[in-house]
Amino acid sequence: MVPLVLFTLPLLFIATGLVIALPLLFIATALVILRRAFHARGRRHRVQMLARLPATDAQSLLRASSEEGVSTRETKCSIIAGFLHPYCNAGGGGERVLFSAISYLQRNDPHVLSIVYTGDVDAATGLPVPKSQILKRCKERFGIKLDETRVEFIHLKWRWLIEDATWKHFTLLGQGIGAALLVVEALWRLVPDVLLGAY
Repeated sequence: MVPLVLFTLPLLFIATGLVIALPLLFIATALVILRRAFHARGRRHRVQMLARLPATDAQSLLRASSEEGVSTRETKCSIIAGFLHPYCNAGGGGERVLFSAISYLQRNDPHVLSIVYTGDVDAATGLPVPKSQILKRCKERFGIKLDETRVEFIHLKWRWLIEDATWKHFTLLGQGIGAALLVVEALWRLVPDVLLGAY
C-alpha cells in the first residue's frame, strides 16, 4: 500500500504554487497594462509639446508618425529637456542656474524644448503662477531673456510632499519619499528625453 504522504505532497506543492503564482500573474498583468497606458499618454503629450516648437525647416519638421499615422512637427533631432525645480519662481541662486541652463540650450540648439516642472502657486489666488509672470521675473531679477515659445512650465500638485512642514517627524525620510513621488507625478505629466533635478 502506497503511503498517503506521497499523494498529498504533490498536491500541497501545486496548491502552494498556485497561491504564489496567481497574485504574481495578476501584478505582472496590471504592470503591463499600466506601462502601455503610461506610454500612450506620454506619446500624446510629447507630440503636443513638440508641436509648439518654432518651425525652422518645414520639410524636416513635418513627418508622418509611423506609430500613430498622424503628422507631427517632431524632428529627428528634437528633444525635450526636463528640469525638475518645484520652486523655480523663488528668485535665488538655484533659479539663476536653472534659467541660465535653459538660455544656453536655447542659444545653442533651436530644436530643444525646455520643460520646467514647478509647483509655484500665487499666494493671493492659490492658482499656478503663469508662464508670463515667471519669465518676467526671470528677466527682471537675473537679466535673462528666454524665448517663451521654447520653454513650458508644468505645474506639479504634489509639491507639498517635499515641504518640511508636511513631515513633523522623520523629516528627511519623508521628504525623500515625497521627492520620489514628485518625480513620478512629473513623469506622469510628461516624459522628457533628459530629466535634470535641481531643488
